[in-house]
Amino acid sequence: MSAIYDQFSKDQIGISYGSLRNYGLSPDKPFQNDKTRVIIRQGVLVTKKGNRGRKHSEEAEMD
Repeated sequence: MSAIYDQFSKDQIGISYGSLRNYGLSPDKPFQNDKTRVIIRQGVLVTKKGNRGRKHSEEAEMD
């Protein structure tokens, strides 16, 4: 969650990091600030393991 504040200021989001942590963000309770038109939802990010960015030496070690 702190990564949001690497990209946006608390003024842009409309809430400080500490207050957002205390807010109790959950999948059923997103944070919404109508003044700044921000909605922050908590959820699961599904990812897939891929081979992008692998160097050839790393692939040789796995064989």
